[in-house]
Amino acid sequence: MVDNYHQRLSYSSGAIDEINQTKSSRVEYWARSFDFLLEDHIGVKIFFEFLKKELCSENLIFWLKCNDYKKNCLNTNGMNDSEQKEVLMQSARRIYNEHLCEHSEEQINVDYSVKRNVEDRLNQSSICADIFDDAQKHIYMLMKQDKYGRFKLSEIY
Repeated sequence: MVDNYHQRLSYSSGAIDEINQTKSSRVEYWARSFDFLLEDHIGVKIFFEFLKKELCSENLIFWLKCNDYKKNCLNTNGMNDSEQKEVLMQSARRIYNEHLCEHSEEQINVDYSVKRNVEDRLNQSSICADIFDDAQKHIYMLMKQDKYGRFKLSEIY
């Protein structure tokens, strides 16, 4: 399923020139730390393309969705408590179904206990910004320790 994240991260041929022009000035910055790479929208797009070739782009998509979910938890101004809870619950269930559920198309590789913890919290309607923290930290470390080093050695970098 192609979603907004895939569209946001994929770049058109017209944007390739822009990326190539700005990329050279950013490469040194990205090499300093994985966090610097993730903070740069062009770096994220290029890293996404690399992860697609590595057949694990779902990790970055999940990580970004978790960040957006946390922001949404903090930015629910103007909603009453029941509206806020319903919106966040739908968002959390969507992330769970797309990335943690047993047969999801973009399932990430995390321990069963981590999945179970999220599932239990969803079933209890225990929604808060940290619901995906353990899974997100695990995916972050996978990308940082394995994929980031390979990315820096790749042609796309």
